[in-house]
Amino acid sequence: MKKDPTNLLAYLKQIPFSNLEGYFKNAEVSVELLGGLLDVLTLEAEQVWVGNFLVSLAKAQNFDMTLMFAEDKEKSLIKEIVGKLPTEFAGKVKQMYST
Repeated sequence: MKKDPTNLLAYLKQIPFSNLEGYFKNAEVSVELLGGLLDVLTLEAEQVWVGNFLVSLAKAQNFDMTLMFAEDKEKSLIKEIVGKLPTEFAGKVKQMYST
């Protein structure tokens, strides 16, 4: 899956948002994981799903620390994704992912 973004995206779409939040409630999202997820999310056309995924992911333990260590590539991907999101998600995701 790591080498096939389409399959990875299909796998991610199978995970309920509540499970995603539960998994990362007591675990941190590494910058490497965040970058990989952002790469894949740029491929998804269903922007409401992307918005919900990002909101759920941002509830991870110490997510603000992850963002502090994010590099220009991750920050650029966040801006790209936020620019595509519907209005109801764009402001919220932008606020949750601001560094």
